[in-house]
Amino acid sequence: MTQPGNDGMAVAGFVCSLLGIVSCGFLSPVGLILSWISLSRKSSGLATAGLVIGIIGSLWIIIALVFGLFAVILGAIGVAAAP
Repeated sequence: MTQPGNDGMAVAGFVCSLLGIVSCGFLSPVGLILSWISLSRKSSGLATAGLVIGIIGSLWIIIALVFGLFAVILGAIGVAAAP
């Protein structure tokens, strides 16, 4: 039995966002979406925390992908310029 005021989706969003930070951001978008849905239903501290952590983790993975793509492009330019 759940306690009054505990929203399962808020808890799931928070946990996914927190695990997303540990897993290099891969679960953060899932936690972000779950927390956002939970926050739209009713305001909860866990949903807000999951939303903030989900945003940070999602930005983390976006930045990593941009730098990775940049490294691949620079590597391709370097290979093409090699004699």
